[in-house]
Amino acid sequence: MAYRDNVRKREKVKLDSQGSEFVLMCLIDVEDPGMQLHGFHRALSGLTNDKLSVLQEQVYGLFTVESRPLGGQNVETLGAFLKEAWENRAGNPTLGLIEPEEGRLSLLTLRRKLPPGSLPFAPTPDLYQCEPWLLHQAVLDPVLGGTSGDQPEVEYVAELDVLLKSIADGTCQAAFLVPPLDMALFESLVRVGQRLPPKSTFFLPKLPTGLVMNLLTGDI
Repeated sequence: MAYRDNVRKREKVKLDSQGSEFVLMCLIDVEDPGMQLHGFHRALSGLTNDKLSVLQEQVYGLFTVESRPLGGQNVETLGAFLKEAWENRAGNPTLGLIEPEEGRLSLLTLRRKLPPGSLPFAPTPDLYQCEPWLLHQAVLDPVLGGTSGDQPEVEYVAELDVLLKSIADGTCQAAFLVPPLDMALFESLVRVGQRLPPKSTFFLPKLPTGLVMNLLTGDI
Protein backbone atom coordinates (compact mmCIF):
# COMPACT_ATOMS: atom_id res chain seq x y z
CA MET A 1 0.00 0.00 0.00
CA ALA A 2 2.87 2.35 0.76
CA TYR A 3 4.37 1.60 -2.67
CA ARG A 4 1.00 2.27 -4.32
CA ASP A 5 0.73 5.62 -2.55
CA ASN A 6 4.25 6.58 -3.61
CA VAL A 7 3.47 5.74 -7.23
CA ARG A 8 0.26 7.76 -7.11
CA LYS A 9 2.12 10.71 -5.68
CA ARG A 10 4.85 10.45 -8.30
CA GLU A 11 2.49 10.01 -11.25
CA LYS A 12 0.09 12.68 -9.97
CA VAL A 13 -2.84 10.65 -11.33
CA LYS A 14 -4.42 7.34 -10.43
CA LEU A 15 -3.65 4.70 -13.06
CA ASP A 16 -6.32 1.99 -12.83
CA SER A 17 -4.32 -0.50 -14.87
CA GLN A 18 -1.00 0.15 -13.12
CA GLY A 19 0.44 -2.91 -11.40
CA SER A 20 0.86 -0.97 -8.17
CA GLU A 21 -2.94 -0.61 -7.92
CA PHE A 22 -3.41 -4.35 -7.38
CA VAL A 23 -2.74 -6.71 -4.51
CA LEU A 24 -2.71 -10.50 -4.51
CA MET A 25 -5.53 -12.20 -2.61
CA CYS A 26 -6.93 -15.67 -2.17
CA LEU A 27 -10.69 -15.78 -1.57
CA ILE A 28 -12.45 -19.01 -0.61
CA ASP A 29 -16.22 -19.35 -0.58
CA VAL A 30 -17.50 -19.97 2.95
CA GLU A 31 -19.77 -22.65 1.47
CA ASP A 32 -16.82 -24.54 0.01
CA PRO A 33 -17.29 -28.19 1.10
CA GLY A 34 -13.66 -28.38 2.23
CA MET A 35 -13.90 -25.37 4.52
CA GLN A 36 -13.55 -26.08 8.25
CA LEU A 37 -14.14 -23.58 11.04
CA HIS A 38 -12.35 -24.25 14.33
CA GLY A 39 -11.92 -22.23 17.52
CA PHE A 40 -9.07 -20.75 19.53
CA HIS A 41 -8.90 -21.56 23.23
CA ARG A 42 -7.83 -18.95 25.81
CA ALA A 43 -5.01 -19.83 28.20
CA LEU A 44 -4.62 -17.45 31.15
CA SER A 45 -1.43 -16.82 33.08
CA GLY A 46 0.09 -14.14 35.29
CA LEU A 47 -3.09 -13.66 37.33
CA THR A 48 -3.04 -12.74 41.00
CA ASN A 49 -5.07 -14.86 43.41
CA ASP A 50 -7.54 -12.00 43.71
CA LYS A 51 -8.01 -11.87 39.94
CA LEU A 52 -8.54 -15.62 39.81
CA SER A 53 -11.19 -15.37 42.52
CA VAL A 54 -12.99 -12.56 40.70
CA LEU A 55 -12.82 -14.56 37.48
CA GLN A 56 -14.43 -17.57 39.16
CA GLU A 57 -17.16 -15.40 40.69
CA GLN A 58 -17.94 -13.89 37.29
CA VAL A 59 -18.10 -17.29 35.62
CA TYR A 60 -20.22 -18.94 38.30
CA GLY A 61 -22.63 -16.01 38.27
CA LEU A 62 -23.29 -16.15 34.53
CA PHE A 63 -23.06 -19.85 33.75
CA THR A 64 -24.36 -23.11 35.09
CA VAL A 65 -21.33 -25.26 35.85
CA GLU A 66 -20.96 -29.03 35.44
CA SER A 67 -17.60 -30.17 36.78
CA ARG A 68 -15.55 -33.36 36.67
CA PRO A 69 -11.99 -34.25 37.72
CA LEU A 70 -9.32 -33.08 35.31
CA GLY A 71 -6.93 -35.95 36.04
CA GLY A 72 -6.14 -38.37 33.25
CA GLN A 73 -7.19 -36.09 30.40
CA ASN A 74 -5.12 -36.27 27.23
CA VAL A 75 -5.60 -34.84 23.76
CA GLU A 76 -7.81 -37.74 22.64
CA THR A 77 -10.08 -37.91 25.68
CA LEU A 78 -10.41 -34.14 26.01
CA GLY A 79 -11.05 -33.78 22.29
CA ALA A 80 -13.78 -36.43 22.41
CA PHE A 81 -15.35 -34.82 25.49
CA LEU A 82 -15.45 -31.39 23.82
CA LYS A 83 -16.73 -32.76 20.51
CA GLU A 84 -19.70 -34.32 22.30
CA ALA A 85 -20.30 -31.17 24.35
CA TRP A 86 -20.23 -28.89 21.32
CA GLU A 87 -22.55 -31.15 19.32
CA ASN A 88 -25.10 -31.32 22.16
CA ARG A 89 -25.22 -27.66 23.12
CA ALA A 90 -28.45 -27.20 21.10
CA GLY A 91 -28.25 -23.45 20.75
CA ASN A 92 -27.21 -22.88 24.36
CA PRO A 93 -23.91 -20.93 24.48
CA THR A 94 -21.39 -23.33 26.02
CA LEU A 95 -17.73 -23.08 27.01
CA GLY A 96 -15.25 -25.32 28.75
CA LEU A 97 -13.10 -24.29 31.69
CA ILE A 98 -9.97 -25.96 33.01
CA GLU A 99 -8.82 -24.96 36.50
CA PRO A 100 -5.49 -26.75 37.07
CA GLU A 101 -5.10 -25.70 40.71
CA GLU A 102 -8.45 -27.28 41.57
CA GLY A 103 -7.89 -30.22 39.20
CA ARG A 104 -11.23 -29.44 37.61
CA LEU A 105 -12.70 -29.57 34.11
CA SER A 106 -16.07 -27.87 33.74
CA LEU A 107 -18.72 -27.26 31.13
CA LEU A 108 -20.20 -23.76 31.32
CA THR A 109 -23.67 -23.13 29.92
CA LEU A 110 -25.06 -19.60 29.87
CA ARG A 111 -27.89 -19.31 32.37
CA ARG A 112 -31.30 -18.90 30.76
CA LYS A 113 -32.50 -16.40 33.35
CA LEU A 114 -30.10 -13.66 34.37
CA PRO A 115 -30.83 -10.42 36.21
CA PRO A 116 -31.17 -7.39 33.89
CA GLY A 117 -27.79 -5.87 33.11
CA SER A 118 -25.86 -9.08 33.76
CA LEU A 119 -24.71 -9.19 30.14
CA PRO A 120 -23.29 -6.25 28.20
CA PHE A 121 -25.36 -4.60 25.49
CA ALA A 122 -25.13 -6.37 22.14
CA PRO A 123 -25.58 -4.35 18.93
CA THR A 124 -27.30 -7.40 17.43
CA PRO A 125 -29.10 -10.21 19.33
CA ASP A 126 -27.08 -12.87 17.49
CA LEU A 127 -24.06 -11.90 19.59
CA TYR A 128 -25.72 -13.49 22.61
CA GLN A 129 -25.23 -16.83 20.80
CA CYS A 130 -21.57 -16.12 20.05
CA GLU A 131 -19.33 -17.78 22.64
CA PRO A 132 -16.15 -15.74 21.89
CA TRP A 133 -18.10 -12.49 22.24
CA LEU A 134 -19.73 -13.59 25.51
CA LEU A 135 -16.41 -14.77 26.93
CA HIS A 136 -14.62 -11.51 26.19
CA GLN A 137 -17.39 -9.02 26.84
CA ALA A 138 -18.93 -10.67 29.91
CA VAL A 139 -15.89 -12.31 31.55
CA LEU A 140 -12.39 -11.47 30.36
CA ASP A 141 -12.71 -7.75 29.66
CA PRO A 142 -14.53 -6.88 32.92
CA VAL A 143 -12.12 -8.95 35.03
CA LEU A 144 -8.80 -8.30 33.28
CA GLY A 145 -9.48 -4.79 32.03
CA GLY A 146 -7.96 -3.44 28.87
CA THR A 147 -9.06 -4.34 25.37
CA SER A 148 -9.59 -7.78 23.88
CA GLY A 149 -6.43 -8.74 22.04
CA ASP A 150 -4.19 -6.51 24.16
CA GLN A 151 -4.43 -8.43 27.44
CA PRO A 152 -1.02 -9.95 28.25
CA GLU A 153 -2.65 -12.54 30.51
CA VAL A 154 -4.45 -14.15 27.56
CA GLU A 155 -2.79 -16.50 25.09
CA TYR A 156 -4.73 -17.82 22.11
CA VAL A 157 -4.13 -21.53 21.51
CA ALA A 158 -5.63 -23.59 18.70
CA GLU A 159 -4.10 -26.98 19.53
CA LEU A 160 -5.19 -29.01 22.56
CA ASP A 161 -1.77 -30.64 22.93
CA VAL A 162 -0.11 -27.22 23.29
CA LEU A 163 -2.74 -26.18 25.83
CA LEU A 164 -2.35 -29.35 27.91
CA LYS A 165 1.43 -28.95 27.89
CA SER A 166 1.15 -25.41 29.30
CA ILE A 167 -1.17 -26.77 32.01
CA ALA A 168 1.19 -29.63 32.84
CA ASP A 169 4.24 -27.38 33.18
CA GLY A 170 2.36 -24.91 35.40
CA THR A 171 2.36 -22.03 32.93
CA CYS A 172 -1.41 -21.91 32.49
CA GLN A 173 -3.52 -20.94 35.53
CA ALA A 174 -6.88 -21.35 33.81
CA ALA A 175 -8.06 -22.14 30.31
CA PHE A 176 -11.32 -21.39 28.55
CA LEU A 177 -12.19 -23.95 25.89
CA VAL A 178 -14.05 -22.30 23.03
CA PRO A 179 -16.22 -24.18 20.51
CA PRO A 180 -16.01 -23.54 16.78
CA LEU A 181 -18.27 -20.69 15.76
CA ASP A 182 -21.36 -21.89 13.92
CA MET A 183 -20.89 -21.03 10.24
CA ALA A 184 -24.43 -19.66 9.82
CA LEU A 185 -23.98 -17.48 12.90
CA PHE A 186 -20.60 -16.29 11.64
CA GLU A 187 -22.11 -15.33 8.27
CA SER A 188 -25.03 -13.48 9.85
CA LEU A 189 -22.72 -11.45 12.10
CA VAL A 190 -20.30 -10.59 9.31
CA ARG A 191 -23.09 -9.59 6.93
CA VAL A 192 -24.31 -6.91 9.35
CA GLY A 193 -20.75 -5.60 9.76
CA GLN A 194 -20.29 -6.88 13.31
CA ARG A 195 -16.68 -7.13 14.45
CA LEU A 196 -15.84 -10.16 16.56
CA PRO A 197 -13.23 -10.52 19.32
CA PRO A 198 -9.72 -11.49 18.21
CA LYS A 199 -9.15 -15.11 17.26
CA SER A 200 -12.85 -15.91 17.08
CA THR A 201 -12.26 -18.11 14.05
CA PHE A 202 -9.62 -20.53 12.85
CA PHE A 203 -10.18 -21.61 9.26
CA LEU A 204 -8.79 -24.78 7.72
CA PRO A 205 -7.24 -25.68 5.37
CA LYS A 206 -4.57 -22.99 5.33
CA LEU A 207 -2.75 -22.00 2.16
CA PRO A 208 0.67 -23.63 1.83
CA THR A 209 3.53 -21.48 3.03
CA GLY A 210 5.35 -19.85 0.14
CA LEU A 211 6.23 -16.64 -1.60
CA VAL A 212 4.32 -15.15 -4.53
CA MET A 213 5.48 -11.92 -6.12
CA ASN A 214 3.03 -9.53 -7.71
CA LEU A 215 4.30 -7.56 -10.71
CA LEU A 216 4.36 -3.96 -9.50
CA THR A 217 5.51 -2.28 -12.70
CA GLY A 218 3.73 -1.85 -15.98
CA ASP A 219 0.08 -2.45 -16.73
CA ILE A 220 -2.06 -5.43 -15.73
